[in-house]
Amino acid sequence: TPNSGAIAFGSTVTITSGGADAIYYTTNGSDPTIASTLYTGPVTISSALTLKALAVKAGYENSAIGSAAYTQAQSANLSALALLDVTLSPVFAAGTRTYTSPVVFYSVSTTRVTATGAGVLQMSINGGASTTISSGVQSGTLSLTAGATSTVLVSLTETGKATTTYRVGVYRNSSLVSGETYQGGFIAYVLQSGDPGYVAGQTHGLIIAPSDQADGITGIIWHSSMYDPAVGGTSQNFGTGNANTNAIVTAYGSESNAAKLCYDLSLNSYTDWYLPSKEELNKIYLNKDVLNFSSGGYWSSSEHEVASDAYFRYMDHDEQANGYKTSYAVVRCTRSF
Repeated sequence: TPNSGAIAFGSTVTITSGGADAIYYTTNGSDPTIASTLYTGPVTISSALTLKALAVKAGYENSAIGSAAYTQAQSANLSALALLDVTLSPVFAAGTRTYTSPVVFYSVSTTRVTATGAGVLQMSINGGASTTISSGVQSGTLSLTAGATSTVLVSLTETGKATTTYRVGVYRNSSLVSGETYQGGFIAYVLQSGDPGYVAGQTHGLIIAPSDQADGITGIIWHSSMYDPAVGGTSQNFGTGNANTNAIVTAYGSESNAAKLCYDLSLNSYTDWYLPSKEELNKIYLNKDVLNFSSGGYWSSSEHEVASDAYFRYMDHDEQANGYKTSYAVVRCTRSF
């Protein structure tokens, strides 16, 4: 037992004969003799085969040959598989057992499995203990290791079918990188050695809002007059955007302008947004290919040497210029982390 038919490979077959002194068997379809393999315990079926057996007893004729043919049972297949914040590659298909994913951001420290199938579903990660999960219901969290590939296994066991195991390899970045979603926006620049504020062993940088606060169609002014005295004291340097913004708001009060727009911004639970300086925009430009900028010029918080002007930067091509403060330009607010 079991009798002939489809069987999950790896299953065992038991041969019995009441009163027999010994049982001999073959698995290649040939008729067994007393020179064949002696049966000492269950026979593992690992491929399609015909199992034949002969029972012998002293003083009696040998038994008729018993025969049973085994084929591979239909696999227990999932109908859907998804991991939270992970894109499967290739796209899920029931018959595909192994997947990878594009590298996930460092900020994605956990994932959850949603698998759909009839039978008993279990999951594990990196060789850990298996956990039973419900079909079509998001699982508990699985922790992803930074700077390494975590292997998620999902198995489905269904009565009468071969158990199947799906494998997903997920590589998580070892550190924060530009372009990933983080603390209210997108990381636009990660401080490097030599940058103001850089601390070895720590990760700091600039975050931009997910979209423009003043777009390229309507824009917003830097200041309502180009004849007023300059704010004075604004810097072009990296790390000065926040101080520049505060100085502009102090000088121009409640006026609706680029700096005030960022100063007042409350977005995704953060309120410390500011208008970036000239050099902060230059650093952000380095990662423009993984960020979503429009084609207009973006105001900086840095005044030009000519009091009527301020600096702005294009993000669709490498050009920084200055223009009248009364001009309308695009704004993307920034914060530090």
